[in-house]
Amino acid sequence: MVRKIIFLLAFSGFLLLLNFCDAPRENPFDPKASNYTNNPHVTSTITVHHLYPPFKPIADAQIIVKNLGLFLITNRNGKVIFEHPPVDSLEITVTANGCFPKETTLDETTNDVHTIYLNAMPEISAVHFVSNYNNFEQTPSTTSLSIQSHIYDADSPLDLKAVYLFNSDYHFSVDLTRDPNNDELFGKDFYVSQISPELTNAELPELNFFLIVKNLNGDSIINGPYTIRRVIETELQLLHPADGETVRDSVVFQWVNPELTFDYVFNIELLKFPSFESTYYRGISGDASQFTVKNLAKGRYSWRLEIEDKLGNLCQSYYINFYYE
Repeated sequence: MVRKIIFLLAFSGFLLLLNFCDAPRENPFDPKASNYTNNPHVTSTITVHHLYPPFKPIADAQIIVKNLGLFLITNRNGKVIFEHPPVDSLEITVTANGCFPKETTLDETTNDVHTIYLNAMPEISAVHFVSNYNNFEQTPSTTSLSIQSHIYDADSPLDLKAVYLFNSDYHFSVDLTRDPNNDELFGKDFYVSQISPELTNAELPELNFFLIVKNLNGDSIINGPYTIRRVIETELQLLHPADGETVRDSVVFQWVNPELTFDYVFNIELLKFPSFESTYYRGISGDASQFTVKNLAKGRYSWRLEIEDKLGNLCQSYYINFYYE
C-alpha cells in the first residue's frame, strides 16, 4: 500500500514537471522558445543623427551595448552594422564630441534597424565679465556689472531656450538677452544692488558666477566660475573745461590723476548737443592728466573721463557741460 502511494505521488510530480516544461520560453537558443532562430546570430543596424533638422549623421559616435559587452564607432554616415546573439533589447549608451550623451533601450523584437538622435551641446566662448563704477555729481555712485558671451548651438540658435547667470551665495540669477543683430551673442547689464543691497564692492571679487545654458529638450550645461577681478572705486576730479565754461581754439581736457597701483588707461567721451552724437578718445596713457582736442565744431558739449584697466573694468566720472566757439 505504501509503495502504491509513493508511486502515485511520483507520477503526479512528473506530470507537473511536463506542464512546467511546456510553459512559454524566452531563451533565444531554445528551439521551443517563441524567439528562437536557426541562425545563432542576428544583424542590427544603429544610426546616430542630430536631434533637429536637417538631422545630419554623426560620425565617430561611440556606442556601448552594455548587455552584450560591445563597443562600436559610427562611420562617416553615422552608422554601425553588427552581429550579435538574439536578444529582446539592446541597452545602449551613446557619446559623441559636441553632443549630450544618451542612454536608451532599443526593442529588438520588432525591429533590427534603429536611429538614435543626439542633442548638440552649446558652446560658450569669449565671455567678457566686467564691472563699471559710475560717479554721480548729485547722487550716490553706483556699481554695475556687464556680462557678454558668444553661445553657439550646432542644432540651431532656436534650440537655446534660456541663458542666465547664477550665484549661489546670494541665490541670485539674471537672464541674458540675445543680441537682435547676432543670434550667437548674449549679454546683460545689471546693478550690484540687484544681487544684494548689502553687497559691497570689496566683497564682489570674492563671488563666483556661473553661466547656465538650457536647450529646448531640457539638456543644460553649466560653465564657470566667472569672477569680477576688481571694481575701480575711485572718485574722479575733472578740472577743465569746467561746467558752463566757454572754450575757444584747442580744448585742453584736464583732470586729477588718481595714480592707481595697477595698469590702466584713460578714455574721454564727448557728447555733442542736441544730437547726443558720441565721440571717444581712447587709450590715453595712465600717466597723463590732460588731453588736447583741436578743431571741434561750434556748439554745446558734455564730456566725461573714464579709467579702464586691462580686463575692461571701468570707472566713469559724471558729465561736465561746456561750450565751444
